[in-house]
Amino acid sequence: MRTLLSLSMVCAALLANETNLKNELNNEEIRANMASSFNESSNINLLNEKPTSEGKLNLNETPCFKIDKISLLSENEVASFNASSGADEAIIREAYNKNYSKFNSILEASLNKLDFKPGSCLGKNSINLIINSFNNEIIKSGYITSSASLVTKSLKDAKLEFVINLGLIDNISINELDSQRNRASLFSAFGEYSHKNKVANIRDIEQALESLQNVSKNDVSIKFLPSNRAGFSNIVITRVDSFPLKAAISIDNLGSKQSGKYQGMLNLSTLNLLGFNEIFSFSRGKDIFKKYEVTNKFNGTTDHGASNNYYYGFSIPFGYYMLEYEKSKYDYAQIINAAYNLYTYKGRSESDSLSLAYTFYRDSNFKNSAYVKLFKRKNKNYLEDYELDNQARRNAGYEVGVKSSWNSYNQAFSAKLAYKKGTGIFNSQPDPLEDSGEATSRFALINLNLNYKYKFELPLSYDLNINARYGLNKLSLQDKFSIGGYHSVRGFDGESSLVGNHGVSVRNTLSYNYYKSNSVYAGLDAGMVRAASSGIKDKNTLAGYAIGLRGSIKAYNNLSYDISVSKPLYKPKSYETKSTNVNFIISYEF
Repeated sequence: MRTLLSLSMVCAALLANETNLKNELNNEEIRANMASSFNESSNINLLNEKPTSEGKLNLNETPCFKIDKISLLSENEVASFNASSGADEAIIREAYNKNYSKFNSILEASLNKLDFKPGSCLGKNSINLIINSFNNEIIKSGYITSSASLVTKSLKDAKLEFVINLGLIDNISINELDSQRNRASLFSAFGEYSHKNKVANIRDIEQALESLQNVSKNDVSIKFLPSNRAGFSNIVITRVDSFPLKAAISIDNLGSKQSGKYQGMLNLSTLNLLGFNEIFSFSRGKDIFKKYEVTNKFNGTTDHGASNNYYYGFSIPFGYYMLEYEKSKYDYAQIINAAYNLYTYKGRSESDSLSLAYTFYRDSNFKNSAYVKLFKRKNKNYLEDYELDNQARRNAGYEVGVKSSWNSYNQAFSAKLAYKKGTGIFNSQPDPLEDSGEATSRFALINLNLNYKYKFELPLSYDLNINARYGLNKLSLQDKFSIGGYHSVRGFDGESSLVGNHGVSVRNTLSYNYYKSNSVYAGLDAGMVRAASSGIKDKNTLAGYAIGLRGSIKAYNNLSYDISVSKPLYKPKSYETKSTNVNFIISYEF
């Protein structure tokens, strides 16, 4: 009898196939992503239009003057020049010295655009064009309170010299209040304690405003006011202080049938509670409503699966840096119907990550950043109370990547390229399949994410999303690429996946905005995996389409929804899915 029972339990364990395991791992990642996206990052661009220079140098003007050199005044000359205008000579000298190379590069870029050649004979119009072009480039570079003036008194020496009228910061305040809390917020947002006597650059201000906006429920605004000191400005940031807690509840049917199709989630975030523009996040989710019941034909017993997930997050900015910690837990239970009894197959996944990101470049259109991340995770699975050692994993490693975004008045593009590597840190253990060569805890992979959005003149927009992964060696199930479902290739119920070492998915969405922030959309998706481990013998390719409605209703305090109907277009013959799938996400923000 004991032998028969043991054999039944082993068979039941084997029924918990790789696809079911991967689906639950996908659910963990999906729930963590949904929780982390509750606090969206802002994107602020205070210069919506690029200043541009018009026309070309006219080399046929009369009279004209031969110009061999166009340059900036030296440090000593500009300090004396500004001192004669009443400015503080020592401050000007220091600021000019720190920024001389930047303004010199701006001048060179301006001259290159005009195709200036030493020895050119320039008339009045061409000289004015050079002045205007230089000032346009200064504004484009973010120095909106600085300007360039021509100080050449005589053209006999065949050179033009510019002086930079530096626009310096006298004071920065929030709501014109000098409180300890506001000073802490400014310290975190700008990444420095004192801003006095710095050259004002709109890029630094945009970066700081994004940090302030991220922890505000209302829009943050800014204005420049003249200071009592000549050449200086006071920057006043206006924000409406509100209760530092944001909450939302959501309901969806994106879970798995085995562990709970209908899922509920509660999201909580504290905003700037300590005054350093930090965000604490917590999310709790579980299966709700109708359960998928499993009945054993032999003894008539009935049971159902379940799932629970938790997410904790913390982020704090410091100027162009962002430090972030995330932790997620996911517990699930599936009921396996063996020959003579029902068995509970349980799993637990835990993930931790600590990342540091740095925005190394931004202008009126582009924002580029790099990041490094340390991660660790562990997975355990049980059949009743017996741990399945062949499914236990504990690994850790690092991830490095770059992110880039580009925006114009009707287009937006973002990209993320990352390299992820498993190492031996944090007491990570070899993969159970390492000896057979099927997987390794020292995995290496490359991820690529591309997003493009185009807004037509009509209330019509197009979204393109591409996700790709390439495994540089044998990946474990946790790291393999999978497709099939609402978050990858729409048209499929998500109860099974195509899984492989490499893969790509492409999502196309065309949306028509019919009323305010509400739209109707149509989606066409496709994806494929290679080095597949799904057990599918046909081509490992999926394609499907979806139509839906999404938007928000502000009158009900930010009630948002996304309801869609999807169908498969192409799938392998042995791949099982529903012919029609209805999905929804409904959330309410307090």
